[in-house]
Parts: sequence; C-alpha cells; structure tokens
Amino acid sequence: MDRLKEKFADAYKSAAQDGRDYLDEAQIINAAQDILFGTGDDKGSKKKAADDAKQTGLDILTIARAQAGSASDLDAVLAAINLKQDAIKDSGQQALDAQDGAVTQAGAQSIQLQQIADRYGSIRDVSKDAADSANLADELRKQSAAAQAQADGDAAGRQQALIQSNRDYRAQASAPLSMSLNVDDSPARAAFERLLGQYQNKTVTPPRRSRGVRQAGETDH
Repeated sequence: MDRLKEKFADAYKSAAQDGRDYLDEAQIINAAQDILFGTGDDKGSKKKAADDAKQTGLDILTIARAQAGSASDLDAVLAAINLKQDAIKDSGQQALDAQDGAVTQAGAQSIQLQQIADRYGSIRDVSKDAADSANLADELRKQSAAAQAQADGDAAGRQQALIQSNRDYRAQASAPLSMSLNVDDSPARAAFERLLGQYQNKTVTPPRRSRGVRQAGETDH
C-alpha cells in the first residue's frame, strides 16, 4: 500500500507541476506499459493483471490501465466485479458444504472477486487522495503566483512613483526663478500724485529781460 501511495503521489505531483489535478493519457499509457512489460517495481505485474482479467472477464489492457490510475477503467473493473457477484448470489451457489465445511466453487470465486474489488477500490481511493493533494498543490501554486504578481506590481508602482518624484524635482530645479513681492506702495503713489498735481497747477512766469540787452533778431526803431 505504501508503494502504491508513493507511485500515485509521484504521478500526481508531476501532473500538478504541469498545472493539472489529473493524470493525462501519456502518464496512464506509460504506467500501463510498465505493468504489461513487467518493467516497473513489480516484476510479476503482467501475470497479476492477466489473472485479474480472467477473474473479471475484462481484457488485460483495461486491467493495466485501471492499475495505472485511469478513472474510467477503474470504474469498469469494479462494475464488472459487481455484476459477477450479483450473478453468483442469484444462482444461490454461495452455500457452505454442510458435510465438510468447505465453501463451494462459486463461493470461492466470490471471495476472489471481493479481494480483487478491494484491491482496485484501494487503487481508486489512493488515486483520488493523490488527485486531491495535486489540486491543493495547484491552488497553492496559483495563490503564490498571485501574491508574487501583487508584490511585483506594488514594487513597480513604488519605483514609478520614485521616478516621477525625481522628474518633478528636476523640473522644479531647472525652472527660472521668479519672485513676487507683495508691497503696499499706495503711500508712495499718493505722494507722487500730489507732487504731480502741484506741478501741473503751478503758473510758469517767463524770466525778466535785462534793460539794454537785445535779443536775437531785434532792431532799433
């Protein structure tokens, strides 16, 4: 069971790294080939698959794909076992031999089928648990990516604000310096207007001419 959990954990971890919470067809085919060619950890996997195929009435490829974690093939195996179990119950051949206490051939087959059903049920459960873990891992990856994107966006925003602040500082430093003095010059204006008024109202008298001095252009009469 531990090896089964490890196998599916590795398979679904690989799927999660690709952003999936399920096994793709390539993974199932590769795992099924290991079972059919006996190239996996279990060297007798092909014989076991052939025995299960004989007991369930299914082809060995379906059995191998089910062991590889194919959900549809697992359902097919368990459905075939249930049909066989129902047929055995209907025939009434599960009665014990009262004389020697041994189970009948049908009873023995029913036990074998149940054992197979338990094994494939375990495969389905382990596969589902690994899929759930892969789903959580994928969700964690998405959350981590979103958090990193947010952090990158915040850092970019701070960098842009710093650049703009530096631009504003440079623009202010290179602008011509202008000063505006707010001085009340009304008293000076009033004094100037008074002087101007006095000058305008003053009568100007021509200068007096000295006796005996001729002006240019004058003649004796």
